[in-house]
Amino acid sequence: MMAAASPVIFLRASEAPIDAKLGRYQRALNKADIKSLTVYWDRSGQNTADKQHHIFTMRSESDSRAKVLLKLACFNLYALVKLLFGMREFRTIHAIDLDSGLCAVLASKVTGRRLVYDIYDSFADSRGLSGKAKQLVDRLEAFVIRHADMVIIADNCRLAQHPPIDASKLLVVENIPETEVQYRPLSNDNQVANRMIKVGYLGTLEPDHRGLEHLCAAAARLDFVELYIAGAGALETDVRHWAARCPRIKFLGPQSHHDGLTLMQQCDIIAGLYYLSQPNHAFAAPNKYFEHLLLGRPLLTSKGTPPGDKVEANNSGWAVDDNEDSIAAALTGAFADPKLCEELGKNARNLWQDNFAQYFDRVYAAEFIDRLGKLNPAAKAVTQ
Repeated sequence: MMAAASPVIFLRASEAPIDAKLGRYQRALNKADIKSLTVYWDRSGQNTADKQHHIFTMRSESDSRAKVLLKLACFNLYALVKLLFGMREFRTIHAIDLDSGLCAVLASKVTGRRLVYDIYDSFADSRGLSGKAKQLVDRLEAFVIRHADMVIIADNCRLAQHPPIDASKLLVVENIPETEVQYRPLSNDNQVANRMIKVGYLGTLEPDHRGLEHLCAAAARLDFVELYIAGAGALETDVRHWAARCPRIKFLGPQSHHDGLTLMQQCDIIAGLYYLSQPNHAFAAPNKYFEHLLLGRPLLTSKGTPPGDKVEANNSGWAVDDNEDSIAAALTGAFADPKLCEELGKNARNLWQDNFAQYFDRVYAAEFIDRLGKLNPAAKAVTQ
């Protein structure tokens, strides 16, 4: 029998109150009839508070790194005040990344609350820090890990990125998609009839380390490729220019997760590149890897990264070098063999059915909730 957990407060120094993974945690808590609340940083200034969200509003969309760090310190002070002087019923703090980890440790020690430290990404590696700055930040993250009661990582490969984590408090929670998109098997009939390959990208339009500029260039030079890009970000202007110059490149703007996955299911290949020029990509555990399994579509990704290693091991896509020519070569190979995408897509879908179709119920709704209950049972008296 699972232990009943006390209410949980999430800390998220993010531009939005609920990311996909946090949404899955909250759904699992709701299913178990456990209250939760989110304290987050609204960097856009466009959101409003409600009973489920306490919002620190301070715009930072175009700030320098120094200004962002100063405002991050202000967010942590805001969160610390909330934790020290209110919300007494929320006996478990779930801090996401180092952005909120340090104030969570302090609040945990002062109030006696239990601390869950959820590492979406290494703070130093995801920001490209090096030298003394990286050493300092890594020590701070090790400090939070040491004082947390539970540590969550997104993939076992991340163990090599962090200091040793006590196995008794470690939980691996992967970034599986949660959607009601109906699976439609990929058929090679469309490719044979139209002699075209449809490639889809859904996500943030990041200007560096994601190969989007190389993907667009490869699509533009291959007259048998149609590229569909959905999302928003710093590279949007460049993507619009590519779409204006090449009618086979379609820019569709921001999409909801459901609509975006519906769009990806109309494609033959899903693209998700993670160039190793970004140190954190050596430990990438992206949504796109699991999305290609769910949709039964092959994944075009980067060699030497965890998703690249997995698609090669499972024969569910291509792992390419970090350049335009390697991307173009993979797409050319897919075009030359009309049955290849269908075969790789079947492999991806079979892996989803075998290992991840019941993942939410098995890990989020069962193991995660049970571990929370053992940390801080609902019946425990509140002392503050």
